Amino acid sequence: RNYLPQYIAEKNGYFEDLGLKVETAVPNPWTKVLDDINSGDYHAACGGIWVRNMYTAHNVRDYSSFAKISSRCPFKLVSRQEGLFNWKDLEGKTILVPADGGASAFIFLMGTLKKNNVDTDSIRFIHDFLDHMLVECFSNGTLGDYIFTQAISADKITDMNRGFIVAEMATEGGEVPWSVYYSTIEVAHDERNLNGRFALGIQKGLDYLLSHEGKDFTEIISEKWPGSNIQTSVETIDR
Repeated sequence: RNYLPQYIAEKNGYFEDLGLKVETAVPNPWTKVLDDINSGDYHAACGGIWVRNMYTAHNVRDYSSFAKISSRCPFKLVSRQEGLFNWKDLEGKTILVPADGGASAFIFLMGTLKKNNVDTDSIRFIHDFLDHMLVECFSNGTLGDYIFTQAISADKITDMNRGFIVAEMATEGGEVPWSVYYSTIEVAHDERNLNGRFALGIQKGLDYLLSHEGKDFTEIISEKWPGSNIQTSVETIDR
């Protein structure tokens, strides 16, 4: 749900007002976004800022990040046990960290643990499997003491009464450029100002989001996340 401003901009016609026709694709595997923007088939990609930084820092290819859509990590930490939580509770435990979104989740979790003086060497991390696989195993009660996963998956676990949310990174983790739009330098320098106009559309979507309540987006929720709990989604958006 951290991409909601874009979906709002599409639905409300903000991109069209700026003379843009926006088409979105989600490739599998996600790393294909780099091939797509390098070839010129697509103008921009959305994802973690670490991709752009890694490629640029090591002189592989220079990408331009031109808009930020998410300033917080949308992940939640789910425990099998309910009650008061302290980050030290994770010492000596097994934590599941899905890997289908790339390295961001594990990197951010490790940083948070070290910031809270947690002995990470005492923790067993399982982070090389897809989200739906680890969610299913955790929900079945057979694997992991905790699972660190995206909000929609965490909400699914709690809806099934198979776990308890003990930490929301949107509040626990502080500000971070979690999701950014980036393009090749060639697109960034395009005289049509494609990146700038797109960023303005995102800002209009964000402004609309911040001036409305979660209940105003039930149609988008049903379309983009079919099968999800509408009330839980509304509450997540409001938070």
